[in-house]
Amino acid sequence: MKRVLISIAAAVGFTSCAPTPPHFTIGTADIAAPAGWTEQKRADDRLTLRAPDGRQQATLSVMRFGADPSFDDFKRLCQLRLDAEKRDSPDCFIQSEPAFDLKGKFGMFYSGGDKKAGRVFSGYLSLDRRELVVIYVEGLGVDPKQHLGAFQTFAKGITRK
Repeated sequence: MKRVLISIAAAVGFTSCAPTPPHFTIGTADIAAPAGWTEQKRADDRLTLRAPDGRQQATLSVMRFGADPSFDDFKRLCQLRLDAEKRDSPDCFIQSEPAFDLKGKFGMFYSGGDKKAGRVFSGYLSLDRRELVVIYVEGLGVDPKQHLGAFQTFAKGITRK
């Protein structure tokens, strides 16, 4: 009987009942989040999400420009972000990838941590059509691989309308 039910379920498409990851919108960006993450706070330009275990949170923010920023403008924005991170957490270490330009869409990834506090963080700046979206994920006491997995879900899950 069990085999018959499994066959019927497979025929109707119930074998792949994995939950759809939650999606959140900020500006013109739709961002997929890891399963179980929930919205904690929302403002016009900022959205805060929390992981199910409460040890990680993501801040999604948006900034709009009245003119098209150049790639050099974007690189300056990225440097300002990295400088602010270092200034706010003087004991942290930060690694960043060079800013990139993919057919007029600009991006930059960075990550780091604070060993004393047990904090890890990762950020992605994405500029497309005069709109900068920043994805920032941070965690306390979380395994770095788990953190990286959550961050990758956010970074890979961004689409623009």
